[in-house]
Amino acid sequence: MCIRSLLSNWIQKLSTRPNQPSFLFNKMAHIFSLVFAADFPDRWPSFMDDIFLSRGLDSVPLVVFYLKTLLAIDSEVVDRDIQRSKSTFDRNTKIKDYMRDICIPQIVQSWWTILERCSDVTAQCLCLDAVAAYVDWIDVELVANDVFVPLVIARLGNNDISESAVRAVSALIQKGMPPTKKLSLVTALCDVMRNNHLISVNPVRNLSPIIFHIGLITKYFLSS
Repeated sequence: MCIRSLLSNWIQKLSTRPNQPSFLFNKMAHIFSLVFAADFPDRWPSFMDDIFLSRGLDSVPLVVFYLKTLLAIDSEVVDRDIQRSKSTFDRNTKIKDYMRDICIPQIVQSWWTILERCSDVTAQCLCLDAVAAYVDWIDVELVANDVFVPLVIARLGNNDISESAVRAVSALIQKGMPPTKKLSLVTALCDVMRNNHLISVNPVRNLSPIIFHIGLITKYFLSS
């Protein structure tokens, strides 16, 4: 209970004293990720809801810290560039499985809310970075849909956050999925980019739709 109190006290502190130094934000996010990895799901299955989601994420410092914690959890649990023992790998697989069942839908909903309602540039960038980090292993239907995709694509036109938006869109395109879903996603991405005046090209006769649309999107990314 002492650890839980420590985490809760830090969250409350962000409400009363939001101007914490960046190094402390990062260090605390790392500590939160370690507690999450150690206690979720067996000892603390409601971690995300208790610490973040039930609080409404109604302030920029809390939103930024929440997103930094998600990215720290990705580094601790998911990042494939880090060598891990078999026991740690098995633990992390279990964590991801339970996250899919327990909290990922709510986390994705929080991303939508942040992108839609929070205008802070740092929060927007961190949110898009979280999307890019998590999209590879969460349910494709949660993000590859008519609500979420346009929200991400629209950020490509904002110079302040376009790099993070490109990473998020690239992760969406690279996500493994059945060919029919991939075609639908790439076509939808292309349509949204056209509607946002990010690309403007007419289809080439006799060219495969998937090749055509991927070519358009690739051309945009290379020229950004």
